[in-house]
Amino acid sequence: MDRRAKIVATLGPATADERMLDRLLAAGADVLRFNLSHGNQDSHRRALRLVRKVARARGLHIPVLLDLMGPRYRLGELSGGPRQLRQGEHLTLGEPSPRVDLPVDDPDFLHHLRVGERVLIDNGLVELEITAKRGRAVAARVLHGGAVSTRKGINLPDSRLPFTISEKDASDIAFAVEEHADYIAASYIGRAKDIAAIRAIVATHGAAIPIVAKLERAAAIEHIDEIVAAADAVMVARGDLGVEVPLHQVPVLQKRIIAAGQNDL
Repeated sequence: MDRRAKIVATLGPATADERMLDRLLAAGADVLRFNLSHGNQDSHRRALRLVRKVARARGLHIPVLLDLMGPRYRLGELSGGPRQLRQGEHLTLGEPSPRVDLPVDDPDFLHHLRVGERVLIDNGLVELEITAKRGRAVAARVLHGGAVSTRKGINLPDSRLPFTISEKDASDIAFAVEEHADYIAASYIGRAKDIAAIRAIVATHGAAIPIVAKLERAAAIEHIDEIVAAADAVMVARGDLGVEVPLHQVPVLQKRIIAAGQNDL
């Protein structure tokens, strides 16, 4: 019986040789995903060309999906090493300085935050609440404590941050065009105009690559219909979505996303 569900396999160091790639295809992988948040373009180029070599040997064309990093936010370098935050503790987030408790790698996003909004660190294991704004820094109170360390991810489920295309993403879009990617996955989008911005950059390189909208922000769910209309496909990015919204809501939202995609066919 033909499968309606398709399998997207994410490549990594364990699948970097011909034998493992051949086993992936034999096992039924339908699309191969390259996570551009990790590695570099040279390593991805080698892997991509190896994929096509293995696929040709099987008489197949296996679509490749290049997944952009998108506007991600992380803690900066914690000079004293990992730190244990206690419930009720007050601290400051901002650009690295002796007066900042938790440095962030890109402090520009901080001025978009508002008092009362939450800051989630390390997939939501640590939760802070903004209590004040102090120039290019914010003060926060720890709601749920835990250990934090350098480069841990930050989620901002209550904030309305502008979508930005970094130099890295712009370079990776050009790379996707150069390597004739079958799909580009757009990370952390919130509105239809975010898809349009990525599509415009693809067009400047003389290409038209289908764009997969990754739905992983609470803001994106609010605008799901316009995003579905603007994108060529949608992806339920359960990991980050499960941080931005209560975990028990993810299965319900997943069905809503799938239904929105089907209604747009």
